[in-house]
Amino acid sequence: MLIRLPCSSSTGELVKVSSPLFTPPAFYEESPAQVLAREATASASASIRSRSDSISIDGQAARRVPSSLSSAPEEEAKQTAASAPRTRPNMVTLDQIRSSNARIGTHLPPGLVAVFVGGTSGIGEATLRQLARHAVAPRIYFIGRSAESGFRLAADLQAINPDGQYRFFSADISLLQNVDEVCTVIRERESHINLLFLTTGTKMAGKGQ
Repeated sequence: MLIRLPCSSSTGELVKVSSPLFTPPAFYEESPAQVLAREATASASASIRSRSDSISIDGQAARRVPSSLSSAPEEEAKQTAASAPRTRPNMVTLDQIRSSNARIGTHLPPGLVAVFVGGTSGIGEATLRQLARHAVAPRIYFIGRSAESGFRLAADLQAINPDGQYRFFSADISLLQNVDEVCTVIRERESHINLLFLTTGTKMAGKGQ
């Protein structure tokens, strides 16, 4: 099927374009993204047709349409987006986080094995401290580059929960050899891991570095 639509040029001339309508075969299952894209395309085409005072199908004659109409759907979309209410995502509250942490001791098994990669600062350290505080006799391994921070944190964890076991590895895990060494030690001591927490930082190098 051929459809004549107004172009966006200042002359307002009509452009003849081929617009085949795609109908998926019976054995073809569209993904949700494909369905949304097809529906959006159909909606945009319908909007353009409704605003155009002349459409020609199968090569029939058509009257000239002012070029300003071709930009109307785009302008309406911008106005609709601008006037749409802005909603904020539902964030987890601090009380909900504390309530969830308090259930660790009853919902997670005693003696759970946890491995924290990059747990000597930031969100890794904060999560590690809360796990040690609420878990029952946890066995925690954590890896970081700073030996000073790691041993300080290990002492703090022992004071927070004396029933737990905490082992710190001072290692740069950007080197695969160090990763293998840490994994070998943990595998020798443990038969399984209940929790793996990855919060390693990244090092961005500029040009010439």
